[in-house]
Parts: sequence; structure tokens; C-alpha cells
Amino acid sequence: MKKFLTTFSLLVLFFLAAKSASAVTFDHCCRVDCNKISKRPNVVACYESGDHGIPGQAEKHVGADWVKSFLGGKMLYQFFCGYSDSEGLHREVAIWKVKKDKCPSGWLLYEDPYPEWGDYLVPGADYCIKVITIPCPTCKNPSN
Repeated sequence: MKKFLTTFSLLVLFFLAAKSASAVTFDHCCRVDCNKISKRPNVVACYESGDHGIPGQAEKHVGADWVKSFLGGKMLYQFFCGYSDSEGLHREVAIWKVKKDKCPSGWLLYEDPYPEWGDYLVPGADYCIKVITIPCPTCKNPSN
């Protein structure tokens, strides 16, 4: 059942990413139009540029980031498009789920990340997080 829910979540995630394509262009890996994205239901954060944290990765990431919340913050999808020194231009998708018993294998545990990781998270809740990196091989560095 957990594998089904994880697979279903990933399918929903990619469906949502594809549906939002009109607000996100993939030249230079990603340009996000927060005016368009913020009008969509459940979007709780949107940044067209800046420094961003990616769960489980200590290095700085620079680019665009937006977050959709479901079930009152008990499940979130974080979408990042941008640059880091080790990965170059790339995209990251993070699924955040409030921890119930234990995190599934391969998921990260973040204990009480509210409000440091977002004021839209559930205060006092622990989260299980799965990060998926999506290469962006056809992108060119926007500073070039």
C-alpha cells in the first residue's frame, strides 16, 4: 500500500508540474512567473529567484522555487529550478509528508522544520521528505 501511495504521489507530482508549464518556461532551466503560479490553488510560496534550501543538501542553490500545499500542510510539493556548484543547472522536486510512524526507506526525516523551512508547515510536526533531481542537460547557464 505504501508503494502504491508513493507511486501515486509521484504521478500526481509530475501531472501538477506538467499542468503548471504555462507558468514555467524551461529555457535557462526555469523561469517562474509567480504572478501566474500564485493564482493556482494551494500555492503557498513562490520565488522567481534567490537562494534556496534543498532537503538533504548542504550546498547553496540559486534559482526559482515554489511550493504547493495539500491536506492543510500535511503534504507539500516543492519545485526548484536553478543552479548549484555540484549539479549545475537542474531541477529538484521534493515531496514533504507529515510523519506518521516512520519514514519510508530512502526518505529523509526532518524534525519540526516549522518555521525555518516554511511558515506553511504544520507547527510541531515531523516530516518525511523525498527529493528527486531532474537533470537539465539542454540548459545554458543564464550568466553566459
